[in-house]
Amino acid sequence: MKKIGLFLVFGIDFVLRSFVRMVTILRIRPFVTMILRVLTRVVLFTLHKLYFRLEIIDHSNIPKTGGVLLAVNHQSYLDPTLVGICVWRWVTFISKIENFKVPILGPLIELGGAFPVVRGGDDDALEFFGKLLKEGHVLSIFPEGTIPAEEEIPRSAMEPKTGLLKGKTGAIRLALKARVPIVPVGLSGTGKALCPEAVPRGEKLPLPKPVKITVKFGKPWDLSSYYDQPITKELLRTLTDELMSKISGLVDHAHSYIPFTVPVSEETYRIIREYESKKVKA
Repeated sequence: MKKIGLFLVFGIDFVLRSFVRMVTILRIRPFVTMILRVLTRVVLFTLHKLYFRLEIIDHSNIPKTGGVLLAVNHQSYLDPTLVGICVWRWVTFISKIENFKVPILGPLIELGGAFPVVRGGDDDALEFFGKLLKEGHVLSIFPEGTIPAEEEIPRSAMEPKTGLLKGKTGAIRLALKARVPIVPVGLSGTGKALCPEAVPRGEKLPLPKPVKITVKFGKPWDLSSYYDQPITKELLRTLTDELMSKISGLVDHAHSYIPFTVPVSEETYRIIREYESKKVKA
């Protein structure tokens, strides 16, 4: 059964990637992307409303025109599409390049209009995203860079003051260079609905739980007072920490995660123990 399952997964992935190549060659990819976005928004919004009792709070905080950067906390693999269906304007997603290599997910987010970025610094990507923002697009980014409990990052790596991972400075750098406001966004419930520990390293993917999900939009953060200042590491760190505090204030932390109780492999625990050991020595 496992071999059959893998065959189906990679078979579907092959078909999807072939389809992406075909629509790209035929130069109809923008049209296909638009159709996919409309269908996805209608279907997923309906499913989230019925299954997760989705609640959207203060979506009117999103500017009606002009470029804007949505900075969102990251709890679950449910998060990327969730933001898009809650915003009436079209949202362009920034996703780590590793996601584009994931079977099925990769071609879907590529076809959906997401753009890859290399974590840790990608000047060309920042230049491109800055251009999109200046042209009036809405971009969504996860400043944490990944999900707590994903890869080699246990939940103990979360910042005590915010309950979030330490933010990467790319969001602030992008907003300052493009001279656009940032709207902080808090997601609550997705970590309970689909626990991240259940997903990495080949663990069995459970059906998401019907937990209430809330998406809360904060007020636009105007950074114009910093536009003419030198963009130093100190400034980026200070503003990023402030951004993470703003996002944290929009999250219902008591409703965000479940305890680390899902069955995971011994290899997962080994990686976590190694990470904790390195952290203590540091």
